[in-house]
Amino acid sequence: SSKAIQNDYENIAGDGLQISNELKIKQDKMYEGVLIIAPTGAGKTTGIYMPNLLSNMLKGSIVVLDPKLELYENTSHYQKTVCKRKVKLFCPLDAEHSEQYNLLEQCKNDKEVTQLAQSLLYNGSLSVKLTTGQEVGGAEWLNMATPLLAAALLYVKKLGKPYNTIEQAFNLLINCENLD
Repeated sequence: SSKAIQNDYENIAGDGLQISNELKIKQDKMYEGVLIIAPTGAGKTTGIYMPNLLSNMLKGSIVVLDPKLELYENTSHYQKTVCKRKVKLFCPLDAEHSEQYNLLEQCKNDKEVTQLAQSLLYNGSLSVKLTTGQEVGGAEWLNMATPLLAAALLYVKKLGKPYNTIEQAFNLLINCENLD
């Protein structure tokens, strides 16, 4: 009913995050999670993202998915200098300019390294299945591949920096390269 819609509107309307040309939501409602989806050309960048990122009204952390880096290039300086936020760029396709996060380095023991190997193999095969529709190896293959990948991960982890990465473990297995 229109009464229920009006109550919902009054419950979230405020002076925080701008989510449309007509609506800003309360600061406390922002922390419950907000997702903005609209087709290309609908005005998300100019009408929602830019005004919010060029505002000092928002409190807390902001995570922006920005594959073209347009928002980063246009607002990061403002966020750093005016808002005093730590701005970090995570750009997997441009590792030279991106923040780095080494999953292998975060593993505390051999069991966690083995779990990482299992997750990498499972998610990799699931990704192939989702994109191509074809099975990759199956459960038996995953069970046999996990110890091999875990061994390579443990080996490079013990080598230390700069060799202690998942990429180096894959290089070791694929190219049979000696890393030391």
